[in-house]
Amino acid sequence: MRNKYSLVGVVVLIAFYAFILMVIFSSNIKAGGKSVPTLVEVIPSNTSPKVGDKFTVDVKISPTETISGAQFDMAYNSDIVSVDSVVEGGLFKNGQQSFFLPGTITKGLVTGVAGTTIGAGSQTTTPGVFATLNCTALKTGNSMFVISKLMVANKDAVVVPLASPIITQVQVASAASLWDLNLDGKVDLLDMAILAAAFGTANAQADFNKDGVVDVLDLIIMAQNYTG
Repeated sequence: MRNKYSLVGVVVLIAFYAFILMVIFSSNIKAGGKSVPTLVEVIPSNTSPKVGDKFTVDVKISPTETISGAQFDMAYNSDIVSVDSVVEGGLFKNGQQSFFLPGTITKGLVTGVAGTTIGAGSQTTTPGVFATLNCTALKTGNSMFVISKLMVANKDAVVVPLASPIITQVQVASAASLWDLNLDGKVDLLDMAILAAAFGTANAQADFNKDGVVDVLDLIIMAQNYTG
């Protein structure tokens, strides 16, 4: 009988310790969830635009806790691209009112882009685009889009932890580069000779319309972009 009660006591003790460990583990998971930093990404719509192309760069925020406002600056290579305007994304518009400051665009830098939800207790945990930069590719070359002075805060105006922001690079190509098969900076008879040599094949470089064969349609495309 004593062994029976001893066994019951051991089982109860094990169950008690298991419960304590479960509570501690759950608390750690919860605390760990709060400590996971919010992610900010800089996402271009086109990483390889051609000269003259319009493209956008989104600043996306993926919160790991409730947030109510954000702010950033953005540096870029103004010799390669221009930032024409900054508009609000849907992050803080998610079923509620918001207020947005598009910042100031100067040569190579956008400063003071900021926004917040409006209303007592208003906040969001849903990932979304905070702001969109409308851009134009000016000349061939590379431009980094580097975010700085980044702040994301909750409804109590307390800054939340952030992961290192994911920045991006845009490489602008010459408008003629797609049809410049010998890469000499122009589309001329030498390029047409290369296309003629590939005529009737599946040469991917000369198959401009990507229909699986180099034919008269590709020749017309090259001819329409002839620079001489």
